[in-house]
Amino acid sequence: MSESSSLLLRAYGRSPQMRILDYLMDFPKNDFTQKEILEALGMSKTTFYVTV
Repeated sequence: MSESSSLLLRAYGRSPQMRILDYLMDFPKNDFTQKEILEALGMSKTTFYVTV
């Protein structure tokens, strides 16, 4: 699901926390790495680690 059509992001906004949750919900088997999350969301390491 693309970010623009995500119900979660439309309902709760596009904060870093919501963007990470939205991304994680697309992968129920946890088949990803932290690096893949950062690259997919275009997020810096600092933002990611402060958010989590």
